[in-house]
Amino acid sequence: MERGNSRGSAGNSLFGEVDDRRLQVERKYVSLQVKHDSLEKRHNSMSQQYKRLKAEMSSLLCQFSVVGADAAHIKRLEVALRQAQSEKESLVTKLHKLEKQQASVLASQERLQYVAAFGDKREYIAIIETQLRNARKENSSLTKEKEMKGLQLVWETQKLRETEGKLHRKEQEMARGQKEVSAFKMRLHEMQENLEKAESSCKQQEAQVQLLERELEQQQSLRGPSRRRSTIPHQDSSATSSSSRDPSTGLSSSRDQQSQSLAGELADCDESVREGKVVVEGEGGKEKENRVTKSPKREGRRRSVKLGAISFLEEVEREFEKKASQQAPVKNTQTALYGNRLKGGYCGAPVYPSTGQVEDQPMSTAICYV
Repeated sequence: MERGNSRGSAGNSLFGEVDDRRLQVERKYVSLQVKHDSLEKRHNSMSQQYKRLKAEMSSLLCQFSVVGADAAHIKRLEVALRQAQSEKESLVTKLHKLEKQQASVLASQERLQYVAAFGDKREYIAIIETQLRNARKENSSLTKEKEMKGLQLVWETQKLRETEGKLHRKEQEMARGQKEVSAFKMRLHEMQENLEKAESSCKQQEAQVQLLERELEQQQSLRGPSRRRSTIPHQDSSATSSSSRDPSTGLSSSRDQQSQSLAGELADCDESVREGKVVVEGEGGKEKENRVTKSPKREGRRRSVKLGAISFLEEVEREFEKKASQQAPVKNTQTALYGNRLKGGYCGAPVYPSTGQVEDQPMSTAICYV
């Protein structure tokens, strides 16, 4: 019973390890799913922000195109303004000429009036004429100064307009540069997105390759020597002396067949734990992880076969002891069962009590499963 309990505990420990691994994989899957959901939400928010920025950039590009049309209209208005200024200057020069002619005519008329009024008093006329000349000189100097100031003001206004035009052209160039920079930024952002997608796909492919390699290694380890048999070979049937000493020669061949069938069923039940696959479907692709699954039907079959094997071996041991006590062999022998308790199996052979060695005799083959 202790052997049965030990074998049952070994099987339970195996399935407990499988359950622990399954729970660990499930916890890891849940954590990865939570991370995937958070990253997906972040990606959606970033994509919405990118779409909004793209719409703003398109509106700015439209405004830049409108600014270009306004610049052409401003150039036409500047040309018309220059023409109006040239016409104004020509009209001002004509006005000055007419004013000079009018002033000369008025001066001659005033002189005639003074001569008629004063008569022979030429001294007064000369004094008044000199004062009039001085006043006219001052007036002409003031008018010239006024004209110079006006010309200087016109020149300064023209210079101001030229600088304003240069500033406007620079602003247009800056707007065009900003347009090109925004276009380059959008292109760079698209290239970065494509690069990130390529890197993520490469990482997913590398993870899939690593998972496939681990899966292949585990399959190879499972396909290797899953059980190892240790046998005690039969002795030659011609050795009549050893056969006379064997107290187990009375065991029937049906017992051997039954033991072999139980061993085969136990080996089949040992393979009840197989390697399975857990497929985690994500946005970028499929990620595979190894998982150990078990069949409850085979687990019950394994336990029933183990109990049957234990009862069969106990029955064989009782029968062997009964026949040994009935036959009473010449040598004082007893049967000692020795074995390695590995997955519910053991090996047995009769042992001499005096020497403690296994006697050489033909016995049925004992199978130890590892």
